[in-house]
Amino acid sequence: MQPSLQSLVDLLPEPVLLVGRDGRVLLANRAFERAAGLGPGAAGGCALASLSATPAAELAGYLRRCSGTLQPLPGVLDLPGGTGPPLRFRTDGATTLGEDGRPGPVLLRLRAHGEAVAGFSLLGEQVRRLGEEVLLRKRAEEGLRRSEERLRLAVDAADMGTWDLDVGTGMIEASPRCRALLGLGADGPLDFGGFLGAVHRDDRGAVREAVEAALGAGRPESFAVEYRTGAGRWLSHRGRAIPPDGAGGARATGMVLDVTEERRAAEHQALLINELNHRVKNTLATVQSIAAQTRRAATGLDGFWEAFGARLMALSKTHDLLTRERWRGTGLAELVAAEASPYQDAAGSRVRAGGPVVRLAPKAAVSLGLALHELLTNAAKYGALSVPGGHVEVRWAPGPGGEGVRVVWEEAGGPPVRPPERRGFGSRLLERNLAYDLGARIALLFPPGGVRCELEIPRAALEGVSGDG
Repeated sequence: MQPSLQSLVDLLPEPVLLVGRDGRVLLANRAFERAAGLGPGAAGGCALASLSATPAAELAGYLRRCSGTLQPLPGVLDLPGGTGPPLRFRTDGATTLGEDGRPGPVLLRLRAHGEAVAGFSLLGEQVRRLGEEVLLRKRAEEGLRRSEERLRLAVDAADMGTWDLDVGTGMIEASPRCRALLGLGADGPLDFGGFLGAVHRDDRGAVREAVEAALGAGRPESFAVEYRTGAGRWLSHRGRAIPPDGAGGARATGMVLDVTEERRAAEHQALLINELNHRVKNTLATVQSIAAQTRRAATGLDGFWEAFGARLMALSKTHDLLTRERWRGTGLAELVAAEASPYQDAAGSRVRAGGPVVRLAPKAAVSLGLALHELLTNAAKYGALSVPGGHVEVRWAPGPGGEGVRVVWEEAGGPPVRPPERRGFGSRLLERNLAYDLGARIALLFPPGGVRCELEIPRAALEGVSGDG
């Protein structure tokens, strides 16, 4: 430990003063106090001019000259001599360095005429070294403070908690954020058992094993483990085990970070990938079925491509609706509007639709979209939409007993209708696919005034029915 400046100058036999830039005494050694007839500490805070018989202006000029050099500067200081003449001392004054490296107070050493100056030179060198060491220590402390502040800002910005485990005592020093992530109180002692108690019981074994394996390595060893808390949040625990050394016993230190959202995002992504695979398989199966049934009904290649392409476009429209809503379903009104848009007039009178708000599940939307396409295509070729004055009414309402939804398709104003001699793709799609995919009840009727189709779709195929459409 370095001695203080006061204790250092008290060891000198000659009077010594430390005087501030304002001319006031900051420090005086015991030799000066004896020479000036003052008690211990009495000189501190006094103006040097009040203690000296030297004219104030001369004294101020001398202090200004001294404050500009680190080398001893000769001068004269007269001290009151009681009832006799003043005591005259030769002085050597030099600047000290402040903690910030800039010039500080002036150090004065007093001696009788003819004394050697070696003592002051030694004192000046000791003071210089002490000042340099204080400056270096101050800079090191400031650098450490800034480094700690940067680390604290980085930890806070990352929303991390920090911890330090003393293996010998089993006690943990945890930051407030670490305690909050673990669901622990802000105060009170925390040991390793208390920490494990905050971990989900299914994950405690993995956490204990990771920490103990790192501590048992016999060398600095890093470890990382993710676990759930009792509250169900996911935390990432990273640390480093440090074996015993000369500075202390074994310990482990590290950080903890909340990764709940990242975990949920990864799980959601995996779910989406599985769902995508499922939908791609279903879509390919639907396309394969459409192709096979279109081929059976086609009379030639041109007719096949025309019908197959139109049906794929209908399927694509339904997929567009579902994609816009992230495959969470779509509205029945939106589905009818999308499929009817190629046949609609500016007034919207060719295909008239309405009913309460109905949300279809994705599978129901795909099947019903294809069914609407077939009904519209048939109406445009042979039915109400094949003549200028014809139109189609599509209405829906809650099903019997308020369960599911009942959809009625009815054509009017078209050519007289006769029951078909054979079942085409549209009829098979309605009577088989809708019944199979949705569990729907279908009635396809052919009264002379226009085709009528009645569907009763069960609740299981819907996402919801509410309000008025």
